[in-house]
Amino acid sequence: MWTLIAWISAFLIVLVWICTIVGLVKPGLVKAKNRLHVVAAFFVYNIVFFMIGGFAVSKDKPDHDGELVSSTVVKVPSNSSTDKLQPVKSYRIISDDDISFAGRDRFILIIVSPEAKNIEERVATSKAAAISFLKQKRANFVSVLLMPTPNAYEYGGTPLAVTDYAPDGCGTSGENCTGKKWDIKASNINFSKQQLEILNFWFSHKKEYYNADGFLDLKGEKKLKIRISNEFNIPVKDAQDFNMMINLKSVNA
Repeated sequence: MWTLIAWISAFLIVLVWICTIVGLVKPGLVKAKNRLHVVAAFFVYNIVFFMIGGFAVSKDKPDHDGELVSSTVVKVPSNSSTDKLQPVKSYRIISDDDISFAGRDRFILIIVSPEAKNIEERVATSKAAAISFLKQKRANFVSVLLMPTPNAYEYGGTPLAVTDYAPDGCGTSGENCTGKKWDIKASNINFSKQQLEILNFWFSHKKEYYNADGFLDLKGEKKLKIRISNEFNIPVKDAQDFNMMINLKSVNA
């Protein structure tokens, strides 16, 4: 969104262009000694005003990457008639993707929340993230993916919770209007700190062991496990792809 400073900068840039054109015809009208001074002033003023205007626009633009939202206890709306206070943990926004289609504003929101260790906390946290994000974006639909590690989504990892939220009850398409606002799946698995570190290492380095076809075969997986065993000083049998242990189940919202 453009701020007042950005608009003023744009106006001044246009004014500089007009003065430059006039100055090239008659330098004296813009109090310049010659055409060289006119051209030099043109570049200087344009650079200055572009920098001011660009800074004003970028500063006004919301930046979610790495945004940390503090933990709190909030009342999370649900389909039930009796809402309860639910423990929302701190979460960090990794990214958001605009998947809008056919006039329906839709987003995918990627978050992580190491503090959300059970299914109740993951559901509450992802629901709070969905509500906050849609309120800010004024969109129709968001799918919140609560990932186990910051790089899990990038490498095709399984979410710890998937929360779809459509305030109008019309789902992702906008056509199937059942009145159901929430569709949530979550896992109750509880990873240790070391398991999460191993999983993060797995995602970060598995491409180094892909075969010629671009896949992690058994041979490459064995090499990766040996490396993890050495890196974390653990038996090879404990160097696993913990992503495979995440099982999602439907949750009543």
